[in-house]
Amino acid sequence: MAKLYRAFISEKQETDTAARTVTAVVSSEAVDRTAEVMIAAGARLKRYRQNPVVMWAHQYGGLPIGRNLWIKVDGDRIIAKTAFAQTEQAEQVEVLN
Repeated sequence: MAKLYRAFISEKQETDTAARTVTAVVSSEAVDRTAEVMIAAGARLKRYRQNPVVMWAHQYGGLPIGRNLWIKVDGDRIIAKTAFAQTEQAEQVEVLN
């Protein structure tokens, strides 16, 4: 089975610069650029929560830029709180937020 990659522009809700965290909508039921919709209620997060790493731009061959402290389905959205790693790449991404 081939992997299917999609892009999503997150909606930031809260930033804590002292804790180096950001809370954001990481997925929604909006139609994406390939005319597909991800139904939030169908998200299976159990396995992801066992190792909730966050990869920059879905580049799975690289190192994580952080980890989700929590992730949850909220109506038609998925919201997560991400803590950035103590790495140069993570710090560069954090500045972009």
